[in-house]
Amino acid sequence: MKSMLMNNKTFSKNEEDKLELLTVMISSGIYCATKRWNSKDTLKDTCLLVKEILPFMISGLKSTIEM
Repeated sequence: MKSMLMNNKTFSKNEEDKLELLTVMISSGIYCATKRWNSKDTLKDTCLLVKEILPFMISGLKSTIEM
């Protein structure tokens, strides 16, 4: 993810643009995970959903902070 955000040919050097991209990526991950869980027609424990998504959110935030 960090290499993708650091690619100035693809993405702006503007920090706000990078933060917006990161927000979209995290939101998309949450949406996809939620849709996948709902498609199984079973109610899952919210804690398990958070455990599935949280590592990606932390990784993305860490990459952004390190820039």
